[in-house]
Amino acid sequence: MSFNNLVYAWVPIISGLITIALGSYAWRHRTVRGAFPFAVSMAVVTVWSWANALEMSGADLPTKLFWANAQYFAYAFSPVTLVIMVSYFTNNERWINRRNIILLCFIPLITNLLVWSNEFHGLIRQNVYLDQSGLFPVVAKTYGPWFWVHIVYAYCLNTTAMFLLIKALRHKSPLYRGQSLTILAGTVLIVVPNILYILGLSPVGFDVTPLFMAVSGCIIAWGLFRYRLFDVAPVARAMVIDSMGGAVIVLDEKKRILDLNPAAEKLLGLTTAKALSRPAAEAFRTFPEVLKALQEKKEEASELLLEIERDCRYYQVNFSSLADGQGRLRGQLLVVYNITEARQTQQKLMEQQRNLAVFAERERLGRELHDSLGQVMGYINIQAQAMQQELDNGNLELVDSGLERISQVAQDAHAEVREYIQSMRGEPSFKEGFINYLQHYLERFSRNYGVKVRLNIEGPCAGYITTDIGVQLFRIIQEALANVRKHAGSSSAEVFLLAKADQLVLVIEDNGRGFASDSFFQTKEKSFGLKIMQERAREIGGTLKINSVPNRGTKVIVQLPAVQGGGENQVEGIACR
Repeated sequence: MSFNNLVYAWVPIISGLITIALGSYAWRHRTVRGAFPFAVSMAVVTVWSWANALEMSGADLPTKLFWANAQYFAYAFSPVTLVIMVSYFTNNERWINRRNIILLCFIPLITNLLVWSNEFHGLIRQNVYLDQSGLFPVVAKTYGPWFWVHIVYAYCLNTTAMFLLIKALRHKSPLYRGQSLTILAGTVLIVVPNILYILGLSPVGFDVTPLFMAVSGCIIAWGLFRYRLFDVAPVARAMVIDSMGGAVIVLDEKKRILDLNPAAEKLLGLTTAKALSRPAAEAFRTFPEVLKALQEKKEEASELLLEIERDCRYYQVNFSSLADGQGRLRGQLLVVYNITEARQTQQKLMEQQRNLAVFAERERLGRELHDSLGQVMGYINIQAQAMQQELDNGNLELVDSGLERISQVAQDAHAEVREYIQSMRGEPSFKEGFINYLQHYLERFSRNYGVKVRLNIEGPCAGYITTDIGVQLFRIIQEALANVRKHAGSSSAEVFLLAKADQLVLVIEDNGRGFASDSFFQTKEKSFGLKIMQERAREIGGTLKINSVPNRGTKVIVQLPAVQGGGENQVEGIACR
């Protein structure tokens, strides 16, 4: 081999240096979508540029033919690498697998075999000679039949790649439109000069495609740094943005913002142009719960749900992992829904359910009172008739004891009516604080029923008792003391409220006759009041236990988680004694 005309070879040599630099940069970022096929594509066109430089510098026909044949490696395989790279970039990589890649390479492989054996069949080039009429000698020829098969196949692939890039220009994000336009411009600058040369329309008489590779490489290099081509890679917006409701935020694997929809722009107070490539820590300053979840979220976790409250509004945040066709993690998708209206509706439904429960309980109390009063009136009627008979018979002692029994029954009935009326007044109002309200109630109970009840407070109880908790605890105390009055035969009782580190404990204890609690809970027919107390405890997240021993009194224990501060915000004036 002999060479001269090295002056003209410097342009394709420089072009090759630019493309190999681009390929090296892409190789360092090969985990990003499309970067690996781009690196391979740059390596192929580098072979094209440097082989072209050696062909231009060749001094004789055999040297020029050798390096012209070497360029066919790039001629044949560069359209394959281009369409694969663009497919990855435009999220159309589903069809790319080993079998399809082998099929794509079938015609380029045959083309290269035919090029190197062309002297035996002339299927690639014919009538080969050295043309000395230009700036430097070039290989002149006529094309063989297989060359046109190669050209049609190569430009079908090039056209497919350009079609995908033009389609990607419809992307709503200016970042991704810029990336697509950069790759498209670089591709056109290589394809158009090559077509002109093949059709014999090149003004200089030789293939200038490698010379335009330098210009194409500079455009792609500019786009690489301007649009962060392999640092911020696009994801399928149509799938994750346009077809979803709520505020949609797409993050890459480094937790930087890739895309926003209009709802997300409004939520974060940022436009898409300003938010792109920013760290999530900057965008979510007003949502520290989201940042904490992003930091704690494990890579293998595919789904995460978070509910947060901000400025009297409620939000539900769905975290989803985004993976490519090979299952590798490429980023995260956050969808934020404003569920304030749904939460308010839920609260209204819960309030309606509570009201229904109150009505049901009042109806139950009405039935029990009706049955109880019916029995009392029947008893008084029978006893009055009997006393009338005894009075006619002159049995004054029997009349006196009978009237005493009637009086006692009437007093009990009167007490039950008063208790019923008290219950029918609705939910207690803790205007003076739960502790004060409870203290006044216990004082009235002691006066009315002759059972001395003492209240004991330990710890900052008031801070744990919200209105809802206070209502349920008060009803449990009412029911427990009613059982003390009716069944325990006790002269005194004590109510304890204990605030521990993580628990609030209520205890109602009496010194009455008690019962065997173990056997009682094993029976099918339990006290209706006991069931209600258990339900009330469950409604506030607590548990209820009863410890009782015959002749040694009964102890009702309610335990529930303590949340500091809730009571202070909702119930004013609470103070422990």
